[in-house]
Amino acid sequence: MLTKSEKLEALEYSGSETVKAIADIVGNEKALELVECFGGAYVYIPSPDTIFMEKRNEHIMRDYENGVKPKGLAEKYKLTYAGVMKIIRRSKKHGRSNEQ
Repeated sequence: MLTKSEKLEALEYSGSETVKAIADIVGNEKALELVECFGGAYVYIPSPDTIFMEKRNEHIMRDYENGVKPKGLAEKYKLTYAGVMKIIRRSKKHGRSNEQ
């Protein structure tokens, strides 16, 4: 059985660019935990846009309800006019507004 320090050393010299990038972000000990927990598995990490989309849409609806026109929202949030309108329609359809 490898000691923790031997595992950390092996991790550091594994040659895996993915593991190195993870270790650079979270540190070697947390990277080792991730390797031990998820090693060999396919792990999907969603994009920031996907993670934060609902909160962004709430901001869009708040701005819309405060009188900002869809064209202005499209410019502010770097979306198309059609995309903003889709968010507004979907939000209204599902009864989501800041007035709840």
